[in-house]
Amino acid sequence: IEMDFKGIKIEIDNEPMKKWAENWHILKEKHQIKVFKSEQVVISQKYGYAGSYDHWGTCDGKPCIIDIKTGFFSNKVGLQMAAYRQGLIEVEGLSKQDVSELGLVGIQIHRDGREPKVFKYEHLEWVITKFLHTLECWKHENFQTLAKMEWPYLKRDCVKEYYESLHEYENNDQPDLPY
Repeated sequence: IEMDFKGIKIEIDNEPMKKWAENWHILKEKHQIKVFKSEQVVISQKYGYAGSYDHWGTCDGKPCIIDIKTGFFSNKVGLQMAAYRQGLIEVEGLSKQDVSELGLVGIQIHRDGREPKVFKYEHLEWVITKFLHTLECWKHENFQTLAKMEWPYLKRDCVKEYYESLHEYENNDQPDLPY
C-alpha cells in the first residue's frame, strides 16, 4: 500500500497477495482514496502523548486520517485515530474549517482475499471524548509510575479541558460542563 501511494509498481507472484492487491486497488478507486502524508509522528502538547498515523489524505473527497488494518479490526481503531487527529490538529495548526472537516476512516483489507471494508466514524466528538476517557483511565492505572516520572500531565483532567476548549472554540463563552 505504501509503495502504491508512492506510485511504485511491483510484480506480485503470490496468488493470495494478488487478490489482496486487486481488492486494494478496487477500494482505492471506488472511494477515491488519496494521501497527503504517511507515517508521520504527531504530538499532543495539550494532552501529553505522541503517535504515528498511517495516512492523512482523502476518502470520498473528504479529508481524513486513514488507518489501514490487514488483520483484525477492533473498535479501538477509532480511539487510536482520534488521538492521531488531535495530534495532527496541533502539529499542523489546522484552521477551524479544516478541523470541522477532518474525519476518521478505518480500512480493513483481509489477507485472505475477502472483500475489504471501509469504516467511517461519523460521531467524531463521541470518539474523541471516549479516547480522552481512556487516556484518563490509563493515567489512573499507571499513576505510581507516572508520578515517579513527574509526568506533567498526570493531574490534568483531559476530558474537562477538551469540553472547555471545544465550547471556547465555538463561541468563547464559559461552558456548562456535563459533570
